[in-house]
Amino acid sequence: MTQPSLDKIIEQLQFCIVDAKALQLKMLERILSIALLEASEVKEKSGNGRGNVEL
Repeated sequence: MTQPSLDKIIEQLQFCIVDAKALQLKMLERILSIALLEASEVKEKSGNGRGNVEL
């Protein structure tokens, strides 16, 4: 997965978390937060010279 793709995924997850919080959807907010954490970890690993890392 490319860096711009990961950036876009992370951005969308952040917007979705804000929406879930506003709608008081706590379980969805938690799930999205986990997905955001995983996407951030993949981005960090791919930035360390590991090449394309699958999400």
